[in-house]
Amino acid sequence: MDNWIIENDNLIGMQELFLTYEGKIDVMPIDPPYNTDIEYIGYKDSNFQNGWRSFMKPRLEVAYKLLSNKGVMFINIDENELFQLIDLCRSIFGDENISTMIWKKTNERFDKNRVEKPLSNGTRRTHEYIVVCFKDKNTILNKVMQPIWIGDHYENEERPLETIIDDMGTTASAKDEIGDLLGCRKAFSTPTPMKMIKELIRAASNKQSIILDFFAGSGTAGHAVMDLNKEDGGNRKFILITNNENNIFRDVTVPRIQKAIVLNEYNDTFKVKPLSNYKAIIGMKIAVDMDRPIGTEHPKHPGIFYPINYGYVQGILGGDDEEQDVYVLGEKNPIQHFTGRVIAVVHRFDDVEDKWVAAPEGRIYTIEEIKQAVAFQEQFHKAEYIV
Repeated sequence: MDNWIIENDNLIGMQELFLTYEGKIDVMPIDPPYNTDIEYIGYKDSNFQNGWRSFMKPRLEVAYKLLSNKGVMFINIDENELFQLIDLCRSIFGDENISTMIWKKTNERFDKNRVEKPLSNGTRRTHEYIVVCFKDKNTILNKVMQPIWIGDHYENEERPLETIIDDMGTTASAKDEIGDLLGCRKAFSTPTPMKMIKELIRAASNKQSIILDFFAGSGTAGHAVMDLNKEDGGNRKFILITNNENNIFRDVTVPRIQKAIVLNEYNDTFKVKPLSNYKAIIGMKIAVDMDRPIGTEHPKHPGIFYPINYGYVQGILGGDDEEQDVYVLGEKNPIQHFTGRVIAVVHRFDDVEDKWVAAPEGRIYTIEEIKQAVAFQEQFHKAEYIV
């Protein structure tokens, strides 16, 4: 079983999971849109009655069917839609299966880069909510590793999950995590802290659990699954579904998970399923490790040497279940590592794996230039070139 990052409308994406995953998902940590003006999902609440509820209802109904008998959903929310959400969840899960937690989203020990918003009615808002939905009210949550402040540092202590969540990260520290991985705190505007999501997953999962986040956003849930696996030797799997708003799939979600794998030396890998099969891959920012730099002799065709650098994207699996292969253009000398963007996909008709073509940021190549650059190897295959 693989980890997946899927680009699709999340309702369609979940429906496509039914055949394989109905009743098999143990944890769903989701962070749906809070606000009341959400143009990318096609409505504004002010335009018609119950707009947000109408958006969420079919998604939660499908999610309920995907949850295992001991499955738990954790839903981040604020005051805007809290009461609608609780009422909706009660109608789907049953009154007895719903509880509410409070997340303290500010903490001076985490908020070194916090930008304060204007006060609301003279009140500083320091919390949000997590609505917890159980498939079965008798499900017992595991203990979590609660950070405890000891003088000048934190130490983790095994404790039951508390209804007020504190010292597990804030909105500001979540942006710092994004900045550390992607080089810009503003790459995603509403991330959740990895530590908090990690502990929610710990509370509701076992080492073989499947975790689904169908509002994947920046990919925090996938990052949290991998971090927990590294800690306890687990083999949990994640499925992340995100839409194609603002190229979030290729510019944030996929690069964030890949960077987390490389920087933290996780053993996890994942596959990508873009909405348009190929077009969403074009422009994706990737890091490539070279296993066949310029001058390497071809392993299958003696006497042919690589005229360009050729490597793989660590963590992302291709059609052959090996890490995705990449041709790198724009570098005249042998290199070991490369960061740039995918500019083309070579779709082979006679092979299970496509090849990606990458180039430095801002470099443009015509399709003929790409064909010429990779002809030393692609001459042995039938393929089409998607740019």
